[in-house]
Amino acid sequence: INTLLRRVRGYITPGITEGGIIDPYNKLDLNDYGIEPVITAYNWIYKYYPEANRHRALANIAFTLAKIISPIVRKYRRNFVDHIIWNHGKTGEGKSSLADNIIHPMLDYAGDTLIKGPVETEPRLRNLVSLHRLPLILDEQDDRSLVANAPLLLASAVGMGTIGLHAARYGLGIEARFINMRGIIIFTNTTFKQFLRDARGIVGEYAMARRVLTLDWVNEPASEGVLEDIPDVKPMLGTINNIYKKYKDEFMRSKDLIKLTLLLLDKLNDYAKTDVEKAILSEYAKAVEEAIKEASEARSTSVSTDAELLVEASYDYARRLGIQAKSWIDVVLALFNNSNSGVELVKADDDQEVEEMKKKLPTILNQVPPEFMDYADRGLVRVRLWAGGLGGRIPNAREFLGKSRNHGKRGHYYILSLDEFIKPFIERE
Repeated sequence: INTLLRRVRGYITPGITEGGIIDPYNKLDLNDYGIEPVITAYNWIYKYYPEANRHRALANIAFTLAKIISPIVRKYRRNFVDHIIWNHGKTGEGKSSLADNIIHPMLDYAGDTLIKGPVETEPRLRNLVSLHRLPLILDEQDDRSLVANAPLLLASAVGMGTIGLHAARYGLGIEARFINMRGIIIFTNTTFKQFLRDARGIVGEYAMARRVLTLDWVNEPASEGVLEDIPDVKPMLGTINNIYKKYKDEFMRSKDLIKLTLLLLDKLNDYAKTDVEKAILSEYAKAVEEAIKEASEARSTSVSTDAELLVEASYDYARRLGIQAKSWIDVVLALFNNSNSGVELVKADDDQEVEEMKKKLPTILNQVPPEFMDYADRGLVRVRLWAGGLGGRIPNAREFLGKSRNHGKRGHYYILSLDEFIKPFIERE
């Protein structure tokens, strides 16, 4: 029977394709309303949002519009970074109002484009990401659900590929394949730094940070009356569809969401009929550039340095062992004395290295612990730090703490001198 059936390859869900936006179920408004919706949104934001947050609101709109196009760029540019937009803030700042009353109608309220409340399991997020090719807005996400979905969030932000499989119920083969087809925007009260801290050992800090643009909203409420004066925002799908068809080749050369967003704002000037409209589009572009600058600064403070990571992971590991640490020395000794910590002392190659360490320890410590002098007497003046050690917190990177990664029978590791290992602990205290 299978040999007689005609097979046709094509798109069966709504969203962008090579030829433009399709709507297989005839549910979307693909009329071209020009830039009227973004002008309406701009005026509403400037009327009700505090100056400190206006650029964040405008940037979210611009990024969302670019994410209508990004799936097709991802399909053909496998290294395209479709940054996750991470909006962090507190209640009352207007984030949910923006999603409900501006962004969602711009997407014509398309099914499952706005999800309110935590997406608590990876299978659920996997289904949402694979559902169609229109942007996915996740509002009111909590730390627990974000951490649970960390690997999938990481995988969803680059290129387009398989992020999950369901095996066939009977025999060999694949019953269902899940593809990362949608760009994601998150609204949460969890800081990105807190998320990274909680997700350590699940995803790499640096890899995740490169895929996220963080917008930290200032805790200033929107003006009174914001919810009583909801604007009539028409869909932008038709406008984006036509502008994509006109400039497809240029859009397809974009290397990431940032470039794509700024290019889209520039091309939307085709619709600007007045100097005021051109000025408003310029304000959107400035808002994006300001948001990118802030996100870059936030990334540098969100990601822990290697030294910070080592110390925090060591203290956490010692606490799990039940160690009541009075000082960093108790923590370090606990690691050395636990064979499962992934931190072990090893002998030096020669006596000269040992003697140098005996002279060096008194210069960096006011009082050298007797255990340290005992280690030196036995020639144990090097520390082997295994990747995946300290409960999975030590990364398997090319370098860590300035030391190149080595390969052994048990896996990858880094070698530090004893003084190099304890230096971050001393500096922290």
